[in-house]
Amino acid sequence: MRKFYLPVLVFAFTLPQTGYAQKKITFGISAGSGLSWFSGKDTYRHTNYYQYYSNAELHDSVSNTYGNIPVAVTNFGITARIFLNRIGLGITIQHEFQGGAMIIDSIIIHSNRFQDGGRYLHRRQYLSFNPTIFFPLRLNKSEIIPQIGVDYAPDLEQSYMYKLKNSNYGTYGFSGGINEVKEIRITSGFSFVIERWLLNVVYKHGLTRYPNSKNNKAVLRVIQFNVLYNILDKKLK
Repeated sequence: MRKFYLPVLVFAFTLPQTGYAQKKITFGISAGSGLSWFSGKDTYRHTNYYQYYSNAELHDSVSNTYGNIPVAVTNFGITARIFLNRIGLGITIQHEFQGGAMIIDSIIIHSNRFQDGGRYLHRRQYLSFNPTIFFPLRLNKSEIIPQIGVDYAPDLEQSYMYKLKNSNYGTYGFSGGINEVKEIRITSGFSFVIERWLLNVVYKHGLTRYPNSKNNKAVLRVIQFNVLYNILDKKLK
């Protein structure tokens, strides 16, 4: 992780003097997509799906919980920034969907095993609070804004989906359950700015270890792409 963030810090604190000195505040709304996956020793690419009856009720589970296959995710939120000469402060609040996937090798019902090859999808919803420090640069008529920050993201809800290839079982899932984590992440990224429009690219490096992994060594990784429109763009005196 040090190798990843050192160039960002070096770049941020050695900006060329061509950076512009303009004080202003902005406020915008954003929406986008991206990829997320679980990382660490307790994450897996494959799992088995178990189905059994207890007290006349159907129960199901998987042998592994956290998948390291990336899944498409979405986000939408608001961003406020204050520009103070060649440095600035910002806060982004987002509703996010994150998670990871695994390949279901087999369906196991009691002592019977059936090969499958379907997908198990573990998704979670978060409310993300991401304060940042950024360093705006002028590039002709546009701007580029590198940023670093810390993200706090309480878990709102989790859901599981089984996309089984076996025609006898099909696709189904459920949502709900106990909120297990409050995510802490290191974030870095940049924005391309053209007038009031911004294209944002952000990487979120999760530090929180997820429970119910075998050795509590599953963490979340996220890459987000979104488009932001500044409703407010006001210069300060």
